[in-house]
Amino acid sequence: MQKINVLPPHVYNLLSAGEVVENPSAIVKECVENSLDAGATSVVVEIERGGLDLVRITDNGHGVLNSEVEKVFLPHATSKIRDAKDIDAIGTLGFRGEAMASIASVSMSEFLTRTKDEATATCLTIHGGKTISKKQQSREVGTTVTVRNLFYNTPARAKFLRSTGTEKNAVTKIITGFILANPSVSFKYIIDGDIVFACNGKTLKEAINTVYNAVPSGELLDIKRDKDGVKVHGFVSSPQFTRPNRTYQTIIVNGRVVDDTTTQGAVNNAFGNFVTTGNYPFFVLCIEINPEFVDVNIHPRKLNIKFSNPDLVSTIVHDAVMSGIDGYLKQKHTVNFDKNKDTEFLERMAFFKAADNNKVMAADNIMNHFDLMERPVVKKPVQKSVQQTMDTETVQSVRVLGTIFDTYILVDDGALHIIDQHAAHERLLFDQMMLDVKANNIPTQKLLSPMTLALSVQEMQRVESLISVLEDCGIVMQPFGTNAYRITHVPMIIQSGDIDSLVSLVLGEKDIRGAKLSDLMREKIIKHCCHLAVRAGDKISNKDISDLLNRFAKKDTPLVCPHGRPIVISFTKQEIEKMIARR
Repeated sequence: MQKINVLPPHVYNLLSAGEVVENPSAIVKECVENSLDAGATSVVVEIERGGLDLVRITDNGHGVLNSEVEKVFLPHATSKIRDAKDIDAIGTLGFRGEAMASIASVSMSEFLTRTKDEATATCLTIHGGKTISKKQQSREVGTTVTVRNLFYNTPARAKFLRSTGTEKNAVTKIITGFILANPSVSFKYIIDGDIVFACNGKTLKEAINTVYNAVPSGELLDIKRDKDGVKVHGFVSSPQFTRPNRTYQTIIVNGRVVDDTTTQGAVNNAFGNFVTTGNYPFFVLCIEINPEFVDVNIHPRKLNIKFSNPDLVSTIVHDAVMSGIDGYLKQKHTVNFDKNKDTEFLERMAFFKAADNNKVMAADNIMNHFDLMERPVVKKPVQKSVQQTMDTETVQSVRVLGTIFDTYILVDDGALHIIDQHAAHERLLFDQMMLDVKANNIPTQKLLSPMTLALSVQEMQRVESLISVLEDCGIVMQPFGTNAYRITHVPMIIQSGDIDSLVSLVLGEKDIRGAKLSDLMREKIIKHCCHLAVRAGDKISNKDISDLLNRFAKKDTPLVCPHGRPIVISFTKQEIEKMIARR
């Protein structure tokens, strides 16, 4: 029979720390939450070496009494819950009472605090969960938590910490969330002695400008809705400003930044008809709801929540965002509306947006047209070589008949060939860039006027770790100020105006180190080539047509676009005659 052991505090604190304290960002999250719960209006966060060497949080909250200081580091000790009933309506950010005990058990910590009723501050020093000293010293009202040498006494856990840059990015993400969720609080964020954020604590829009200086303030739509006990307010971007990933989306519920698919889905659905696939709106949305109707206790680190009535919340958020978009479109298009025509207008705008996005599918219409004419099945397609590749001899012998619908090129070499001008150009652009990427030899051009790319702090930090990858892509950039990079060289195949979106796409990848550059860039290159290629509906000259065909003649190029659609469909004289019942 195995003996059951009752673990002593120093052992179960180490186990508990694994759930609460995974990395420096978890320490920052727990301590700043305590600062805000203590009524702080000013919070300073400092980290060194990504927080691995130092994390310090200083606030002007109400502090802790000298007689209570030791209780802060006891497991399951909290000032925020008294009995079981409080769990059903949690109104504070922290509440479990595990954080400080867990942090102190795996670090060298110092807790300096003073209340307004005490003349001096109390400084408690704890190493590995053991009290080293307790003394009095001077300090203004508030608390400073200093955490050094995380996991110094648990090397097995320390080896699972990520790189300094990755840990720094994680802390930065936490801080940006606090700034957005608490716009009335003054925040200062310092990394290795350098001030990264200094927010004076005023309005949400100013907080957004501090965190996301790359977001044009003129593209922000003010969102407000108060219905059925649910208040929604904040900002979403206009349909003109989108991002290639969801990193610019923030959801705040009762002052807590959370991941919530209900709210995220409602916003993205509202934008569904106004943004293209793969692009996402920016938003910072705050939801206020009775704490009894939201469960914040479903995740150990309180990252996720659960609404008791998610459908209600989703509907209110969706309607609030749609109202904002509606107002934007009314103003943008200066149309006189009455209330009964709003829905009709939005549906019409959605139709035109969808039609514009699907221009590249126009070739399907002409193919369907021939299908309706009951084109006979041909067992062995004539001009098979044309269906696969277009050789030099074929190109030189063709006679260009012209274009139709400003979309298709008609050529005759004894058979009729209908070439999709967009798909053909897209294929050539894609093949050339993929060859350059695989050869790690992308032709670049120096910009006469360097292009400034404004980035969020998170993106700035990510760029630092991806400079070599971007250079392999033909993008040469240098730091320019605190929140921007200056691009000096770009790939010749890509227009300078499209570089920022390519950089954003690369930055949106979770982990690109170790991946083949050609594989990494494939989808990005397809999207870019699709964007850069001549469009359906664009007028092209005879010279452009000749150049396009000659470029195909010089390459062994498959006649399908990177998406897999056919570039050319061909009809022999016999096939045409059969379709019109001539034979």
